[in-house]
This record gives sequence, structure tokens and C-alpha cells, in this order.
Amino acid sequence: MELQPGPWATLPYDLLQAGRKLSFNLGDIFPNLSYPVVCALDRGDMDALFEAQDRHAPGQLGDNATKEFVLRHVFAIAPELIKQPSDLLRVLLRRHYKGQRIPVILDERFIQLLQENSTFDNWPLESLVPDREAFFAFLQERWPIFLDREAAKASSGVKEEYGERETASRAARRVLRSFIDWGVLNETHDKGVYDQGKQYLVEEPRLVAWMVEASLRARSNGSAAIKDLLDSPSIFPFRLAHVSAEHVASLSPRLDILRHGLDDDLVMLREEERIESPIGSHGRNA
Repeated sequence: MELQPGPWATLPYDLLQAGRKLSFNLGDIFPNLSYPVVCALDRGDMDALFEAQDRHAPGQLGDNATKEFVLRHVFAIAPELIKQPSDLLRVLLRRHYKGQRIPVILDERFIQLLQENSTFDNWPLESLVPDREAFFAFLQERWPIFLDREAAKASSGVKEEYGERETASRAARRVLRSFIDWGVLNETHDKGVYDQGKQYLVEEPRLVAWMVEASLRARSNGSAAIKDLLDSPSIFPFRLAHVSAEHVASLSPRLDILRHGLDDDLVMLREEERIESPIGSHGRNA
């Protein structure tokens, strides 16, 4: 096999007689994707792109749609899931920590999509997205401010949702009492200290998929790593059998997966399923 054009005449005669001359181009291999975008990728990314094309079978995609397809399925960047600063920081931290090399035309499209969200109006995205050093300098400068802001927001949210300290304390005691009544927690001799109650193993894959979907619907961005979902404390008192992300997604038409790595797959609600929970919206206004 000769991967690059070369002097065929210099090959031994018996090889020329026994072999066949085959030629391929990226347009033949990725007929539904934008040729200029595919050409911008590194050769090492082609296997992941081919697997994504084979799995998701996209229709004919233009330049921007191809860029978004590649960002999502090759580099595990789903711009539509980035709604708030913590989402973007997580994506950029993973990218720059791993030293991912992403073509300029994909970075430009990513930045363009981020700029549609007013949350990032004052962020120097043109340097943060592609430049590792700029990002870590920005993170070092802004991280303490970000943590203070998030802590203040959380405190305000608790007061708004549950009231002042004594009101929240009474509500917490009622919740704990219901947990004890249902056997989720066991009381001990020490006041305010509880033991874990009985756990229930869920092994049926369809039930696991159903509980994973329920957990995703309780999350603001509708996505999480499969290992975090299966081991989530929010599932207690149930213990979910470990099922692959691919198997979980195959059991529900409302779920999709995004590959981050060998054992770090992200499970997400499909775009049309990502709506605000009616329980959450009415609960806040009650």
C-alpha cells in the first residue's frame, strides 16, 4: 500500500502485477460533509470523524453545520450546551489541559456561537478559546471573583427558595423525617446523625435508562458523564448497575451520547427534549 503519490515505476515488477492501484480522496470518504472543513482536520482526527459519520448518518451539511458536527463528535464540544460561565470554563479547561489542537476555522465558528450568548459579552473569547496561556492567565485572575459570585448567588437562591435559616431548618427536618419513615435513613443515638438505610440494586437496563433520563431532566443543561449519573447520590436509595452510555442511549429515543474518551462518555437529552421541567417552574412560583 502506498499512502502518498510516488514513483510507481520504481516498484518491483511482481508487486505491480499482483497489486492494484487504488485512489481515495476525502470527498469520497465524507460525501455529506463540507470538503474544506474536512481538509482542515489533522489526519489523526479522521477515524473519529468517520465513526461519527457512520453512527449519526448526517444528511448533506454545509460549512457551518459541518463545523458544528466536527466540534461535537470529534472534539466533544457541544456549543448548544454552553449556557453559563461554568459550562464554558469546563470545556476550555478540558481542552487546554489536554492540549487539544483544533483547526482555526472550527475555533472561529465556536467563538461565533458563543458570542450569540450575552453572558460572554465581556469575555475575550478570541484569545481564551485558542490560546492556552491566555486562558490560564484569565482563569487565575477571574477564578476568585467567579467563586465569590457563585457563592453569593447560591446563598440568595436558598433564601428565595426556602426562606430564612429557621424556615429552611424546619423544611429540612420534615424531609429527613420522610426519609426515615421510608427507610432511606436510620436514626442513631446521636441527635442529627443518621445511618444509611437499605439500598436497592437496579439491574434491568431499561429501568437504568429511565432513571438516567429522570436524573438528566433534573439538571439545568440536561447532560452529564455516564459514570456520574450511575453513581450519583441523587439516585439514593437506588444503586444502578453499570451500563455503557451507548447501551443506555439505545434504550431511549430521547437520549444521545457524546464521546469524551474511552470511559468518559457524556449522556444528554436530545435537543428537542431539553425543556424546562414543569415541576421546577411551578415550584418556584408556588
